[in-house]
Amino acid sequence: MVNSADYLEIITRPGRYVLVEKAASDDRLKDDVIMIKDADGSDGVEMPSAMFDHFRAQAFLRQDGEEDDQRRSVFLATENAYAAQNAQK
Repeated sequence: MVNSADYLEIITRPGRYVLVEKAASDDRLKDDVIMIKDADGSDGVEMPSAMFDHFRAQAFLRQDGEEDDQRRSVFLATENAYAAQNAQK
């Protein structure tokens, strides 16, 4: 099972970012999809929404730019995330 320390290690790897794709507001059958992606855009690891919310609350992620017209937002690891990751080593 992947825990918060594992997710922290994954998001602080060079070139990683978190892509949030919001479900269409009228589509109640789909949930938001939160993926940790590689620099080249390839899929990496799906992040549970509770973990994403926790990392936002801890200021480990910051939004990079505006949400696009396809309801996608990019988030990057913050200095707080790197400091927390280094403290775990």
